[in-house]
Amino acid sequence: MRSTTTVVYCAIDNLVSTANKALTGFAEFLEGLGEANIPVVPVTTRSRLQFDATIRKFGLGHPFLAEDGCGVFLSRGLLPLETPA
Repeated sequence: MRSTTTVVYCAIDNLVSTANKALTGFAEFLEGLGEANIPVVPVTTRSRLQFDATIRKFGLGHPFLAEDGCGVFLSRGLLPLETPA
């Protein structure tokens, strides 16, 4: 993956319903960003648990903001931080 300074923060609640039905063209939008190596950081008012199915359905492996901005979720290994064993 190339290094980029471009990141798309996407307020997702109005684009994907709680039943995981996306607005027409949303999957293609994500695919295009993926092809351009532009990471998408979803932002939602939903909890981590409520958002889990959406993450899986659309393959959103990037960090995301949930719980109305109170929760920041990062993928393991994203930051070079290690806790002692």
